[in-house]
Amino acid sequence: MKVIELCGNPGSGKSTIAKKLIEQLESEGYSVINARMPYNNYQGILRMFIKNKIAFMYRKDRRARQLYRHLLEFTQENGTEQNLKWATKFQRLSYVYSWAHDRCDYLLVDEGPIQYLTSFYYQSIITGIPEELKQEIVSKFYSSEYYILSVSVPIEENVKRIRNRGRINDRYIMETAEETKGLLEIKNTNIQNVINFLGLERVYSIDNSCNIVPVIGEAIDAIHEAFDRR
Repeated sequence: MKVIELCGNPGSGKSTIAKKLIEQLESEGYSVINARMPYNNYQGILRMFIKNKIAFMYRKDRRARQLYRHLLEFTQENGTEQNLKWATKFQRLSYVYSWAHDRCDYLLVDEGPIQYLTSFYYQSIITGIPEELKQEIVSKFYSSEYYILSVSVPIEENVKRIRNRGRINDRYIMETAEETKGLLEIKNTNIQNVINFLGLERVYSIDNSCNIVPVIGEAIDAIHEAFDRR
């Protein structure tokens, strides 16, 4: 199984690119699993049931409990409901990786370890990752074949997209555009910091401010070239 992980600011277009990548890879004859497992149809309802059962089973695993504990220790406010949610999502994703390993050619992750780690610290800069947590994350998520697509748009366009999409309780929608811009700049810095702290090297940058068709083509070419070299 080859893993394609997308990372980038909210509003940069990760989900749109993920959908197009899945379509393109499947058209080339590859089997692809989307780690998000959408719930918007009857198949999604079944997947949701399976996913929740998987998460319940995996919480009994010692390594999963250890990862969960270390994630909470990593957070600034490890008792908050928001951080408990992100730690649970991280833990659940860990099992999805294991479950999908022999079931597909590609696992596509548009909310993965990088996004989850940076979600803990959306108002402040991440200055390091504890060594134990780093080793757990790298061994679980980046020990096999992976490729990271870092998606970006110009900051002013990013602010506009965030403020126009109108999601309820979106923590990036602030009273002023300047405040939203500040949070997005923190997110972008943290994404780069996490990539560096984890020592991840197979990263391809995507500028999603232009026509998405050539962007997808370039990304697919970069993915195939990277995996062919290994």
